[in-house]
Amino acid sequence: MLSFADSFSFAGKFKLFDRNTDTDSERKMKLSREKHKFYKEQIESYLKSERPYLNTDFRMNDMVEATGIPRHHLSMTINSVYHTNFNNLINRHRIEYILSRFDDPVWDHLTLEGVAGVAGFNSRTTFLNAFKKVTGMTPSKFRKKQEEREENAEVSMPRVLLSMPNPV
Repeated sequence: MLSFADSFSFAGKFKLFDRNTDTDSERKMKLSREKHKFYKEQIESYLKSERPYLNTDFRMNDMVEATGIPRHHLSMTINSVYHTNFNNLINRHRIEYILSRFDDPVWDHLTLEGVAGVAGFNSRTTFLNAFKKVTGMTPSKFRKKQEEREENAEVSMPRVLLSMPNPV
């Protein structure tokens, strides 16, 4: 470890606070690939089977308690394996849940805020930002494009049927 005097120099070097990024504590905190793989399987199994992200009050500590993964290991695994943080991971699952149900006629009567609430979002802004991050467009634009695709499919369907050979 560097002393203050070693880290701070004016003698022509103009060096301020040299940080050694690979400290003893960081080396100890690195997880093996096997551990990351094991934790990833636990995380995915938990998210798939329990769908805890649908709860607006779902927090990292809830996942820690449910999976038994230590908080710092959970955070490190999410950062390393999914290349994101806990909140973005959960929000992505919420958006995937919404996208998998957008065609459901039961959802047609829901406002965007209603859809967000059902998926576990408690903030309209967080929902809109997460949706745009995952899909590249706002929910309204996404819905409109989806409706256009459905209309185009209905219009083009007869052409497809007409071009099919008649069964004899």
